[in-house]
Amino acid sequence: MMLTPYKLLKPLVMTLDPEKAHKMALGLGSLASYPPVSWVLKSLVFQQPSAKISCSVMGLPLRSPVCIAAGLDKDCQAVEALSATGVGAIELGTVTPEPQPGNPSPRMFRFTEQRSLINRLGFPSCGLAVFKVRLGNISARQRSEIILGVNIGKNKDTPIESCESDYERCSSEIGELADYLTINVSSPNTPGLRALQTPEMLTRVIRAVQHGNKFCKPVAVKISPDCTIEQIFELVDCCIAEKISGIIATNTTLWRPEGFVSEEAGGLSGELLRDQALPTIDAVCKRARGSRLSVIGAGGVSSSLDVAKLLQLGCDAVQLYSGLVFEGPGLISRINREIGNSNVSNHLPGSTSLTQTV
Repeated sequence: MMLTPYKLLKPLVMTLDPEKAHKMALGLGSLASYPPVSWVLKSLVFQQPSAKISCSVMGLPLRSPVCIAAGLDKDCQAVEALSATGVGAIELGTVTPEPQPGNPSPRMFRFTEQRSLINRLGFPSCGLAVFKVRLGNISARQRSEIILGVNIGKNKDTPIESCESDYERCSSEIGELADYLTINVSSPNTPGLRALQTPEMLTRVIRAVQHGNKFCKPVAVKISPDCTIEQIFELVDCCIAEKISGIIATNTTLWRPEGFVSEEAGGLSGELLRDQALPTIDAVCKRARGSRLSVIGAGGVSSSLDVAKLLQLGCDAVQLYSGLVFEGPGLISRINREIGNSNVSNHLPGSTSLTQTV
C-alpha cells in the first residue's frame, strides 16, 4: 500500500475489513525500516515538504504543520514509512501500561460515501515493554527527521478513581524516548474515560504525568468534541494553570449528524466529524489566545482547504487520520505542496517563509 500508487490498490483495500486493511498497511509500512526501501519512499514516491512551511509547535521544530494523529500507528510499527510521507510529526499510541486486546471485533467500520469511520477499538495496545523497544530501535538518523509524540492512556481494568498511576507510569517509562506526550482523556471507547475531563480529575492526571515527566518533555491534552463551551473553557483554563504545552482538539465523537444512519456504536471520525469538531476547535483557540498553549486541530482534515481553515482559526498545526484511509498516503505530499504554493504558510507559527505565491 505504501509502495504502490494508492489509486491502483484502493478498490481492493475497500473490499477488505477496515481493521484488516489497516493491519496490512502497517505490515507493508514496516518494510521501510530497511534503508533502501526508506530511500525509495522519500526520494521517488513522496514529495518532501519545502522549508517555507516549517513551523514550531510546543517548542518543537516541525518540517510541516500537517501531522498524523494517534490511532494510526498504535504500536510503533511503521514510523519510517509514515515519516517518508513528509509529515511534520507522528503521534504514536495510544499506549497503555500493560498489553490489552481492546474491544471485541468487529470494531471498525468504514462509510465510503461519507468518507468517515466509526471505531470502538478500546485502546488495543502492545503495552509499554514492547512499545519502548520498538521506539528505542528507531535510528538516530530517522529521529532527527521527524517529531514523535506518544499518546498515553489507562488500562481498561484500572479504576478511574486510581488511574493516575497508569498515566504516571507511561510518562515515566516513555518520556525519555518521546518528543512529546499526549494525555488521552477523551476516547469514547474506554468506559468512564471521559469522566477525567472535569477540571478536578484532569488536574490530578496532569500532575501525575508531570511527576513522571523527568525529562521535561512537552505535554498535550487531547479533548472531546462533545464538550459544551463551558466545559471547553474549563479544560483550557485547567491546562493553562497546570502549565500544559498544548491541546489537541479533537478526538472522535459520539454525536451523529442528521441523516446519517448507523447502528454501530463508537467514535465517529472523518468528514462527518468536521461540523462537530470545528466549534470546539474555535472555542479552544479563542480561550487559549494570548497564552503559551499550542493548539493542534483535528477532525475531518482531508485537504489543504481544511488545513487553511484550522490555521486561520488559530491552530498551530493539524492532525489527520481518516483522510489517509480514503485518499492514501500521498494526501500529505499534496497538502504540503498546496499550502507551500499558497499564502497558507503565512499563518504558521515560527514559519521561515517570507514571501508566498497565491
